[in-house]
Amino acid sequence: MTSVTQNGWSRYGPIKKYNPPQTSCNAIYLNPTAAPILLYVIRRFHNEVAGHDASPLQCWGFARSGPIGNSGIYSNHESGTAVDLNATHYPWGTDRMSASDEAKCRAIVKACGGIIRWGGDYNRKLDQMHWEINDGVSKAEVLAQIKKMRLNPDGTVKPKTAKFNYPRRLQQGSAPAWDIAHLRAHLKMEPGNSWGPVMTRKVGADRKRLGLPEKPRILDEAYAHKMGATFKGK
Repeated sequence: MTSVTQNGWSRYGPIKKYNPPQTSCNAIYLNPTAAPILLYVIRRFHNEVAGHDASPLQCWGFARSGPIGNSGIYSNHESGTAVDLNATHYPWGTDRMSASDEAKCRAIVKACGGIIRWGGDYNRKLDQMHWEINDGVSKAEVLAQIKKMRLNPDGTVKPKTAKFNYPRRLQQGSAPAWDIAHLRAHLKMEPGNSWGPVMTRKVGADRKRLGLPEKPRILDEAYAHKMGATFKGK
């Protein structure tokens, strides 16, 4: 009996429970190394492809399913490196997906940099529900792609680090949209590029927390330095 699945990952590796964020998907069990990129796939599939098809989204991950047919090869589900999404809507061997949704699926594959294979691109029977870590892809390659994509452990994407040109004083009404957007991210506000009274209050409170004069309408060099992890001078 082989100890690895089709893509070369161990059938006996660690498995962990996840609740995919920003989806209606119930809990799913995955290999922790592969989880961030598979959770990224689940989130995008739910929101871009299948949101109109099923609620909650059917998410099937790790399973002891045995060898595939009489091949003696074990499914990647056994290593927690594959997921089936909305399986009853896209049964194995059928072609039910629209051309536009197929294009969206291939865009997800492309974003994953060759790490992910989609069953809708199989040369044999189609498996449009199925997504997996590609054959021969190592853990190191998965981790490198996760870093490149800036993925959090739950598959969400980390915001890009903003850059701040010193010295510069940015006042409400004159701050470039880029700087406002990244300041909103620092303040854990909803994405956007507008200032508004809520942001004014939050900036004032944050400056006070950092030991700066409140001046809630001003984003200055001192404030930027205090937020060094978010705002970096060129």
